[in-house]
Amino acid sequence: MSGLSRQSVTRECEKLYCEKKIDVSLTLTTIVSALTNFCKTNVKLISISHDIWSSVQGKSFMGVTIHAMDITQTPWKIETLKLACVYHPSPHDAERNLAKIEQVLSDWGIPLEVLMCSTQDTTGNSINVFKKVKNVETFPCSSHTSQLFVKHTSDDRY
Repeated sequence: MSGLSRQSVTRECEKLYCEKKIDVSLTLTTIVSALTNFCKTNVKLISISHDIWSSVQGKSFMGVTIHAMDITQTPWKIETLKLACVYHPSPHDAERNLAKIEQVLSDWGIPLEVLMCSTQDTTGNSINVFKKVKNVETFPCSSHTSQLFVKHTSDDRY
């Protein structure tokens, strides 16, 4: 019995990705449509979180997730939709980070204007991503903050 080829695995992964992207697109379309009708104004009930990390090979990636209230269900349900995990080479300044986020949102047909808040790590580049975007509140990620607290309190210098 022979193992699967790299090409077969790649094809299967791409097929599964396309199927999942259709499911997420339908969910997203339903939520945005329902929220638009509910609010009767611009949708401002979508939150975004993003993070950048490096692989063991040293390549940088950005993950982008949105959170929205699905008001088509009773009771209302918070939907978390993972939109992307994309290659994001250096530099990771606020302007380039925002451009990458805008690209991901654009790929999904989500205008930047529908965002109400963002959660990200506490580096200056992350905190400043939405500084120039009107009406998007930013919040530091509690996990990143807790990690920094533990790191600093366990440091031998203290």
